[in-house]
Amino acid sequence: MTHQDPEQQAGDHPANDPLSHLVAEIAEVAEYLWQKGWAERNSGNISVRVNGLIREAFPSGSISSATPLSEPFLRMAGDLYLVTGTGCRMRDVSREPDKNLLMIRITAEGDGYEILSPPETKSGPVVPTSELISHLMIHRYLKEHQPTKRAIVHTHPSELIALSHSPVYKEESLLNRILWGMLPETTILVPEGLGVIPYRITGSSELAYASVNALQSHSVLLWEKHGCLAVAPTVMEAFDLIDVMVKSADILLKCLHAGFSPEGLTDEQIEELRDRFHRK
Repeated sequence: MTHQDPEQQAGDHPANDPLSHLVAEIAEVAEYLWQKGWAERNSGNISVRVNGLIREAFPSGSISSATPLSEPFLRMAGDLYLVTGTGCRMRDVSREPDKNLLMIRITAEGDGYEILSPPETKSGPVVPTSELISHLMIHRYLKEHQPTKRAIVHTHPSELIALSHSPVYKEESLLNRILWGMLPETTILVPEGLGVIPYRITGSSELAYASVNALQSHSVLLWEKHGCLAVAPTVMEAFDLIDVMVKSADILLKCLHAGFSPEGLTDEQIEELRDRFHRK
């Protein structure tokens, strides 16, 4: 995955290289997802729009032939995305990112993508995550409406998935009110709460469209009985959003496991937090 940053001078340390820094950040987050038990086998995926962050200089022989997309992405023609590979485990993304991440470029017509410097494994070339279309649909929305948000993280946090199995807790407004009450930081860091998406089949366009609609008012989504997705300017910030919501869910479940319903913050205390941190 070779490249050249327009501002990078000869002899600069790799740590100053934007692409190397981004790869290292993805590897770090992938390790967190694995350590937390949110990434069984090859579950979860990460993608980042890197336009403007790097200037690629790929030899023509290292670019794959175009792979068709199931729908056109005309406004994304020429865009570059760093994505995890299909079948790649997060623990492997962490340890060997160069073999489990790949850069793709949307074709000039917007109807396909090329892989730039495709990584190779013992089982053959790495191809993008099987949920690429969902990621691209979300990136299309973000580019047009929330352009500072470049990163998407999808993972499987057990605590939030468990709550989505309950008819009570999968009701969005009630779930958010309870989670805000478990920890002040949840209101401070995720004031809009979770967007709850009723169950739809993994990787489907229906799930992608529902997610795009929910992202108009949320940065973190709970896919019922499936997992979470977060969008943010960076991969680490997307991870942090999920992490704080999981912390609240964990506190709730620990209280219930101990045999009592948590008291939670009062409405007045939650409003006080909103006044102090979000209403200037």
